[in-house]
Amino acid sequence: SIDDVQTLSNYIIANVYSFLKLFPLKTYHPLMIDVSPSVMLSNFTIQFNFDFIYKQNNKSNYIHGIVFVNDLNDYTSRYDYFNYLKLKFLKSSYLGKRNAHSATKLHIISVKPLTYRNKNLKNYVLKKHTLTEADMDDFYLKELLNSLSFSFKQKPKPIPACSNFHCSKRKECATTYERYIDESR
Repeated sequence: SIDDVQTLSNYIIANVYSFLKLFPLKTYHPLMIDVSPSVMLSNFTIQFNFDFIYKQNNKSNYIHGIVFVNDLNDYTSRYDYFNYLKLKFLKSSYLGKRNAHSATKLHIISVKPLTYRNKNLKNYVLKKHTLTEADMDDFYLKELLNSLSFSFKQKPKPIPACSNFHCSKRKECATTYERYIDESR
């Protein structure tokens, strides 16, 4: 209906406005949009995504990486190992002179999803959490490396029979799982 279209357009305009308020074009210059760099960590190649990479228009030309996520809370932003890998990538790509302030920042932004139940809601707030070079800890990178090496050493476990009764591969999954159980005994 017309009300739904108006609600959707208000939602989009409010979020774009909030984003441009956080990162005004006078202060930040976009360097790259939707870039997926890959980093070699030990013998693993890891590819991750930045939605935006901005350069701050000051004499130091600080670099800001921006990532959009579905849900943002303190636990997911602080303990996501890949965020520290992204920070390490930003730090290695910054070539300017370093001083007391962090030259690279990773902004993790979440947008509250639109609900059509409460159409009176006019304030669509962007949640933002910022990680700087000071937050970087090699412990998280070591944990990521340990997790990756552990997962590749393990034998992949087949999925037990899925609950989708109309799946054409259901019988194949069930026999593979039964075979796996027999081998592990």
